[in-house]
Amino acid sequence: MPKHLILIRHAKAKKAPLISATLADMERPLTKRGRRDARAMGRLLAKQRFYPDLIWASPARRSLDTARLLARQLGYGRKNILVDERLYATTPARMLQLIRDLKRNLARVLLCAHNPELHAAANRLGAPVDSLPTSALVQLTFDARDWSAVASATLVRVRFDRPKRA
Repeated sequence: MPKHLILIRHAKAKKAPLISATLADMERPLTKRGRRDARAMGRLLAKQRFYPDLIWASPARRSLDTARLLARQLGYGRKNILVDERLYATTPARMLQLIRDLKRNLARVLLCAHNPELHAAANRLGAPVDSLPTSALVQLTFDARDWSAVASATLVRVRFDRPKRA
């Protein structure tokens, strides 16, 4: 059974200095455009009939809110979103290790996190992506039976989408 991975960068969030000098990076909310773009990307995935076995998100508000908007469009229960602190302020190598550690029974995973780690992870997995703007996603399909093998598995399909194309 192939493994399908979607890496999506969180939607556009407000900049901390514009809200409050004391607002923590973890608490930055999505902008109106960010909410609109996240919903559009969710509709795009639903149109492609991509229904994940797991939606996995960083605990940062902008990432979790993006994941929740995607989940709503995909009919995925908000309570089922896996919030993982290890996805915030991580390294590309650590992110790849987390992906390799996924359970074998998961075939379709949507991971919502941050740059530059997400962009670097996509490139390390073989996706020739120049940049990963907010709400952009990279769909990767691997000829692998187990997540532990995706880094060395044949990359069968790569697709890049962003809101303006949705």
